[in-house]
Amino acid sequence: MTNAEFTIDDGSGIAIINSDGTNDMSGEDMFGNPTTAGPWVIPPNGTTIASIRGYVYHAYGDHADTSTYRVRPIYHSDMVMGVGGPPLITGFAITESALGPTDAVTVSATITDGSAVASAGIFYRVNGGAWLEASMTPGASNSYSGTIPATDSEGALVEYYLEATDDGLNQDAPMSATIPSDTSAALYGYHTRAAGHTVHDIQYMPYSSGNSYYVGQVVSVSGVVTSTADQPDSRAGGFNIQDGPGIWNGIWAELDAAVTYTVTQGDSITITGTVFEDYACTAIGVTDVTLHATGKSVAPLEITGAEFVFEPEKYEGILLHFVNAVTVTASGTYDMDVTDDGGVSTFILDDDFMIHDSPDDMHYHALAINDVIADLTGICHYYYGNHEVMLRDAADMGVFVSVADDNDLPLKFSLSQNYPNPFNPATTIEYSLARQVKHTLKVYNLRGALVATLVNDVRPAGAYSVTWNANRLASGLYFLRLDAEEFQQTKKMIILK
Repeated sequence: MTNAEFTIDDGSGIAIINSDGTNDMSGEDMFGNPTTAGPWVIPPNGTTIASIRGYVYHAYGDHADTSTYRVRPIYHSDMVMGVGGPPLITGFAITESALGPTDAVTVSATITDGSAVASAGIFYRVNGGAWLEASMTPGASNSYSGTIPATDSEGALVEYYLEATDDGLNQDAPMSATIPSDTSAALYGYHTRAAGHTVHDIQYMPYSSGNSYYVGQVVSVSGVVTSTADQPDSRAGGFNIQDGPGIWNGIWAELDAAVTYTVTQGDSITITGTVFEDYACTAIGVTDVTLHATGKSVAPLEITGAEFVFEPEKYEGILLHFVNAVTVTASGTYDMDVTDDGGVSTFILDDDFMIHDSPDDMHYHALAINDVIADLTGICHYYYGNHEVMLRDAADMGVFVSVADDNDLPLKFSLSQNYPNPFNPATTIEYSLARQVKHTLKVYNLRGALVATLVNDVRPAGAYSVTWNANRLASGLYFLRLDAEEFQQTKKMIILK
């Protein structure tokens, strides 16, 4: 069971059920009561369903079994509840402003049952210690609340879940339900910090679900904008902020329609909003923004493809720079596969953070299979079931190397004049190798300082084309130098902005 769908089993096999978010099922619990918790609230594990009907929907999944199909009820009457089943816990909330070391934290929820709720409690632990229980007391309209005592410890991690048990009427025995539904895969939590939360607090999650401890909670965090809201066509109104170069320090955010602030890359801001999982991508629905400064930057985290593929969750929302060149191994309409170690660690490169059909986007679509991106930068984003590297503009590709179409073996080493020249911001550089050799292609400024390494590799004899985007360099005269063992050649280039 997830926050979007659930499975049923009638003894003959398993079917996956989810609601059509545009119809009457949206915003209701399983008893037809309206909710304010977002999507349709699904039944807890163990609920008996007498009958269910809906249309069959083809979704993302494995065609070898039924996981690619969903049954989608349209109206609440399409699902008839059976007798019995555990309580339903909804409307979960905590006291958003009281998360300091000396604060006791009140947790509230709405708990309903086909018969009656016998007991409800909060099970919590501090810094991975023993589990303790704080009872929840009933209030009006099926509301329950309880209190987690203060930790009296700066930076302590409090993990917790809610559990409710019914009276067992019309059942063989009392039944219990928890939220989260699988406490081995996810827990709720918070850090007790006097100065407030960090992005790391919100993003960090050691459990397999990848869901933030803070789902459903209102938080305020500060950071620097690393991608702007006007870039992603398919993620309109979204942006990333980051408060440091380390793992877990970046997060996706989406502006509420009522927020008039225009997000700009390099802004230092504080955002306030509710934490949610946007198709398993941890995000903040922003209701307020405070601008502190402009023109700021965050250094990208240096990483290899193998590191990214091994544990991508901790890089979610982070601006990354890949220390090795990557090679395009497959190219599709919407994205492409790249690898930086001969195909062992392949990951997806995507242009959905670019304005579609813009010059930057066309630069991306010029990439072909076997092209090499020597200087890749991008933001890790969870998208359609994969952690992908999202490019923001052509500068994130820096350099890419193509094998020339007419690739008869050259008779000599050579470096051609770049074109266009002068240029702004991109130019093409062609060179040839008479034999397989370790070689470098570097750019220096007038003072002789190295400003870019375009190629540092061993390649077979052949003709090569390098596309370099110098968007981050100032106007002026630069020197391009090819070194291939005993061969050396230099060309002058002019950036004119």
